[in-house]
Amino acid sequence: MSSTEIPALLQLLSDEDPSIREAASLRLLHHGPHGEASLRIAAESDDAQLRVRARSLLARVQNDRVDQELLAQLESPQFDLESAMILLARTEHAERKPDELRAELARLSDRILSAVQSATDARERAQSLGKVLHDQEHFAGNSGEYYDPRNSYVDQVLSRRLGIPISLSAIYILAGRRAGLSLCGVGMPMHFLVRYEEGEQTFLIDAYSGGRLLTRELCRALLAGFNHPFRDEYLRPVSDPEMFRRMLANLAQIYRNRGDDRRRQRILRFIEALNRRAPPSAAP
Repeated sequence: MSSTEIPALLQLLSDEDPSIREAASLRLLHHGPHGEASLRIAAESDDAQLRVRARSLLARVQNDRVDQELLAQLESPQFDLESAMILLARTEHAERKPDELRAELARLSDRILSAVQSATDARERAQSLGKVLHDQEHFAGNSGEYYDPRNSYVDQVLSRRLGIPISLSAIYILAGRRAGLSLCGVGMPMHFLVRYEEGEQTFLIDAYSGGRLLTRELCRALLAGFNHPFRDEYLRPVSDPEMFRRMLANLAQIYRNRGDDRRRQRILRFIEALNRRAPPSAAP
């Protein structure tokens, strides 16, 4: 490759013809680390137009890199819900630092652990999740803007303290597991719950409604409010990959309704990758 090609390509980023800019962008990306390093320099240029376009291309590179990392995670037999949710958040905000998100989950976990240690029985330990995350940390259901896509991204849920049933359940599960609680998702139709197990006792937690505990009959009544019949199988636990698949399906539907085909297609690629996921290796 010519040593003068990269400077020439950077100049073409300021061309008024979008097709020329796109061709120059693709060629710059073919230069790999050298092209990226040059873009970083251009991103601080005195030329405002070049600076904006270089930064835009760098963001595109970073987003593509995060997308590929998430695709690899979803196809891996070793699925990790926390990592997948953080990567999904970074597909929208690649600049978000995973360590900062994990640190916030750890802080919430420490508060839950303190509440759990002061509880006198299993029911109080189950209730401690809502006591900390809803009453003290103010996580709540976003009934006013239920279909806002931000409700599905963990970084936004952590910062805004708003979510939908499945994303709030995820916060309860991720923070609660760090505190040593046995938690998993329950994929009821129309509504997602958290299941807490301790010995022979099982509790259903409604994260969207402040962490209240639900009985089987309350779950039946909840579904009746949606004109949906109840089946006992609806209360079965779901695996973390199944939970994440449902989160992705929600997002795909939201973007479809918004006419955002670019984001919808990206989410569909993640669903396809998850569907290709290799099963975990059998224990010897």
